[in-house]
Amino acid sequence: MCDPTALLDLVPSEGLLKRPSMDYNEYTYCYGGGRGKTRTKDKYRVVYSDHQRLELEKEFHFNSYITIRRKTELASSLNLSERQVKIWFQNRRAKQRKQMKKREEMEQKLLKTTETLTLDERKARVEDRIWWSYLQ
Repeated sequence: MCDPTALLDLVPSEGLLKRPSMDYNEYTYCYGGGRGKTRTKDKYRVVYSDHQRLELEKEFHFNSYITIRRKTELASSLNLSERQVKIWFQNRRAKQRKQMKKREEMEQKLLKTTETLTLDERKARVEDRIWWSYLQ
């Protein structure tokens, strides 16, 4: 929680208040509502609330690209800037691409493994799948 009496500096470009954190290289930037940004070595990281993340994820589920109009509405309803919403969507698309790439690599690895199996080993795997599906 931010303590306005412990403030040392004002960051005019962001309109945020700054106070030292426990770590020498880390500063916490606080809004009036207690939500904050953390700065570590010249990088700013916005800490989203659970509600904000849920709403952003729901919106992303329906459309991974957000329109200007919807970005404005979402930013207003979640008390975020349009820039934060835009960047969140960019980061989420990057995360999705990374997950898809990893999934494809795993599928390729599995496919290569299956191709090198002998006929008896393939039959045993099929039998195992049938057996496990029967048990579940």
